[in-house]
Amino acid sequence: RAHLARLLHEEGRYQEAVEHYLAARRDKPQDVGILDGLGATHLKQGRADEALRVLTEALSYQPENPVLHRRIGKAYLETNRHAEAVESLRRAIGYGPFLAQAHIDLGYAHMGNGELVKAIEAFEQGLSLDPLQAAASQTLGELYLKVYGAAANAR
Repeated sequence: RAHLARLLHEEGRYQEAVEHYLAARRDKPQDVGILDGLGATHLKQGRADEALRVLTEALSYQPENPVLHRRIGKAYLETNRHAEAVESLRRAIGYGPFLAQAHIDLGYAHMGNGELVKAIEAFEQGLSLDPLQAAASQTLGELYLKVYGAAANAR
C-alpha cells in the first residue's frame, strides 16, 4: 500500500495517496517511511499543520533524520513560523549538510525573519549543491539587488 501511495503522490493524486498511506499506517503505525510520505503528501495538499503532526511523530522514531527535519522546516515555512523553520532547517543541515533544498528553504526562512544577508548565504550554499534550482537562483538575484544594490545606491 505504501508503494501505491508513493506512486499516487508522484502523479499528483494526493487525496488517494493519503488514503493509501493511512491504510498502510494501520499495518505499520511506526514506519517512518509511511509517516514521511503521509506528511509530504499533506504538505502538497496545503495541510501544513497536519503534516507537522505526522512528521513530528516520525521524528520521535528517527530524531536524526535530516529529511524529516527539512520537511518540518518546510511546514513551518508554510505556516509563516519562520523562527521555528530556521531551527528545524538548521538541524536538517546539521544531520544532512548536502541537502540542497534544506539550505534553500533556510534562505526563505531567513527572508521571512528579515535576515537578508543570512538568506543570501543560505541560498548560495544551496545553489552550490544544486545549481539548477531556478526559483532559488532568481530569488538570490533579487536579494543581491535588494541588499547590495541598496548599499551601492547609498554611496
